[in-house]
Amino acid sequence: MSEIAGSEVQGVEYGDYIVFVDESGDHNLEVVNPEYPVFVLAFCVFRKADYVNIICPRVQEFKLGWFGHDTCVLHEREIRKDLPPFGFLKSKALKGDFLNQLTAIMLISAES
Repeated sequence: MSEIAGSEVQGVEYGDYIVFVDESGDHNLEVVNPEYPVFVLAFCVFRKADYVNIICPRVQEFKLGWFGHDTCVLHEREIRKDLPPFGFLKSKALKGDFLNQLTAIMLISAES
């Protein structure tokens, strides 16, 4: 198995970190969407070893526990609006459990 952090493959040197970038909202600043008048650009930076050994297993366990598979994408909009595949979250208690477990993963991620 190859080294996770800071490796070199075919002469290309890779760093110790992996970066995920995503946006939310409307990037059009000339005509603001009154239903969602924000634009957010977010970054998550993980040490590769932490991502592979801590983050991935916990997110996979979370998805398997709630969906029975790990192929669903955790989109904020669909979760917030209880849209498929999150339609089952219409119960306040169930949604609270779901969000608490997801929040716990994020908090653990922030500590690593």
